[in-house]
Order: sequence, then structure tokens, then C-alpha cells
Amino acid sequence: MKSENKKDNIVSDPNLKNRNKTGKVTSEVSVVNKKERDNVESNKKNKKIQKGSIVRVLTGNDRNKIGRVISVDYKKLKVTVEGVNIRTKHAKPTQTNPQGGIIKLEMPIHYSNVCNNSKKEKTNS
Repeated sequence: MKSENKKDNIVSDPNLKNRNKTGKVTSEVSVVNKKERDNVESNKKNKKIQKGSIVRVLTGNDRNKIGRVISVDYKKLKVTVEGVNIRTKHAKPTQTNPQGGIIKLEMPIHYSNVCNNSKKEKTNS
């Protein structure tokens, strides 16, 4: 059953319309993407941890450390905190950095491992 679109003069098969290259039905994928999109939008609306806010780390090697939030990734639910979760990266010599060497980077952590640090709270460190 082929249908013809009068505007574009395109002939399309309705059975193939909802399938991608692997043969899976794309309507299921779009439902998942809508849920993910709604989750990201709700995280943006209810954001308590923002860029520039002072937070305290709750778990991990840097437990009870306090730092400023450098960046927030709402899609991956990760935050990068200044001075927390520092990892070393070995850089090859390049034209911009001819010597190469070891670079220390702050890596992101999950947002559930941090909380806002207000002045009213007392921290036992």
C-alpha cells in the first residue's frame, strides 16, 4: 500500500516509514527520547546546584571537601567542583605544548554526591 504525497510528489511506504536502518520501530525510540528530554528539563527546572554555588562533597576520596562548582552537565547529571576529584593526564609533546608533561584535571562527579553548603550548616571535618 503506497501513498503519494501531493505536495512533495514523494512515494512512501507506510510500513517502512516508522523503521530505521536496523529495522527497529522508531516510535519506541522516540518515546525513550521524550522521557529523557523530560528528565533533563525537570532537572533544569529543579536545579539546586548551579554553576558558581558552593558545595560540599558527601562521598568518595574527597569527602567533606568544600569547593565552587565550575560546570554542570544536566544531561549526564554530573558537576565539576573546584579542587575535587583531581586526576592526572599524561600529555604528549605537541606544537602548542612542546614539552608535554603531566597535567592535573578536575573531573566531574555525580550530582548526588554533593550538597549545597550554606553558612548556617556546621560541618564536622
